[in-house]
Amino acid sequence: MKKNWMILACTALLFSMVPGLFISEVSAQDLDLSPRITQVDTENFPDVVVYVSVVDQFGEPAGIEPEQLVLTENDQAIVPESIRGIGDASPISTLLLIDISGSMNVDNKLDAAKAAALSYVDATRDVDRIGLIAFNTQVSLVQEITTDKDLVREGIESLEGIYDTAMLDALQQGLTLLRAEQGRKAIIVLTDGLDNQSQSTLDELLLALEPQDVSISTIGFGNREHDQSAMSAVNEEMLQQIADTGGGLYSYAEDDQSLQEIYDLYGRVLQSEYVIRYTSPSALRDGVNRSIRVELTAPAAGMPGEAGERSEQEGTVYNPGGVVPESAGMAPWPLFFMLLAPLLVLLLLPGLFGLVKRLFFKGNSVKKSSKSSSKGRIKLH
Repeated sequence: MKKNWMILACTALLFSMVPGLFISEVSAQDLDLSPRITQVDTENFPDVVVYVSVVDQFGEPAGIEPEQLVLTENDQAIVPESIRGIGDASPISTLLLIDISGSMNVDNKLDAAKAAALSYVDATRDVDRIGLIAFNTQVSLVQEITTDKDLVREGIESLEGIYDTAMLDALQQGLTLLRAEQGRKAIIVLTDGLDNQSQSTLDELLLALEPQDVSISTIGFGNREHDQSAMSAVNEEMLQQIADTGGGLYSYAEDDQSLQEIYDLYGRVLQSEYVIRYTSPSALRDGVNRSIRVELTAPAAGMPGEAGERSEQEGTVYNPGGVVPESAGMAPWPLFFMLLAPLLVLLLLPGLFGLVKRLFFKGNSVKKSSKSSSKGRIKLH
């Protein structure tokens, strides 16, 4: 009997361990983890910094071994100089964009937005920087980017809803503001309706996002069932497109609680990113686009250390810039001056003709004056 009891106890213990082992195996290999490039920093090109977010199928940040991230540039495998997490090191500059159009007063949506934004501010670290832009018909910089969280809280609490919506203009201004910052930069925009006042177009905004030096995440907080023509519904397709192009996330908030959860999720995702540093193999600032891709590998089952299948990841493009393309060899100065000389001649010709003309007429005037004087003297005699 005692022996049977011991067998039953061991069996129960084994089964109690199996679920944990199973969950561990699923989390490491079978969960649908998605790597996403959120920002490419080329300020010190050819040194490039790539920020990567890895989330599971629920949108939650996932912990991985940094070595599982595989980077390619123009389909060429890259050996990074370093891969590390961002959470304990680099500060993040976040710009909160909040819709303060009149419709935000309905159902206390503006109060909910304020509470969620304040919660986001409270969850940031001391080294992080935050700014605030409010938009309705006009775009207002309520608080410049700062580490003083009290100033940001005061700005959030001061918001009042009135007029219509100009979200695209607010995003354009936010991009301009953040591009003056260094390091990790992100915009989180919340809106409850359609954009009906912006001077900027969606195509212009998407074009401005192409360098992907700032990521944009969007939140829809309106009624998705309303008639779009009535300007009372969230344009989820547009918000999704902006987030996809901007390397961010899109979420729809149904109520106050879900809005809080979305802001909390976005904050945790930002602070859980990975930073890949490498030197571009195409080291010239030649104004030519580079395509980069980050994929996630997983160890094959039962074969630790060997690469398994890679996750699919849509790549992105960055441009190193360069108004005058650089050359790998010595600058062809003789050719440059040969091409420049005709342009200088064409530029100076009008002035030379004018000078010759003035000298010619001045000479003729002097001769005529001299002849006139001579004739006058002859007559006097």
